[in-house]
Amino acid sequence: MIQVTNKMEFDSAADILRSVRSVREKISMFFSPLKTAANKLHKEITGREKEVDGPYRGCEETIRRKMENFVTEEKRRISRKPPD
Repeated sequence: MIQVTNKMEFDSAADILRSVRSVREKISMFFSPLKTAANKLHKEITGREKEVDGPYRGCEETIRRKMENFVTEEKRRISRKPPD
């Protein structure tokens, strides 16, 4: 563990901190293009997924809406039907 209790330890800690910052910058520079490429690929994949899935999503919504309309109409029909 680093101790900073005097000027010499302070200067040593400053040198270590500069080294750590330098390594972290190199890490960031290494991963930055990979993250950019991954982000671009993710956008392309999800965009393509929407294109392929879109018609099916629309079909599902249409069928669900028609089924809901049927149920609503059946409830109305039953509620208007005179008792036997």
